[in-house]
Amino acid sequence: IGLSASTIASSFGRAISENKELSDYRPEDISLSLLRMISYNIGQ
Repeated sequence: IGLSASTIASSFGRAISENKELSDYRPEDISLSLLRMISYNIGQ
């Protein structure tokens, strides 16, 4: 999926593996996931 070698791929795994539409996710869940993903990738 074009991730850099230093990106934690598991950050994307669950969203990609499920057949869901964007409307199936609550905005606050998306925000929390993005915040965690960014934090994990900065901290690695």
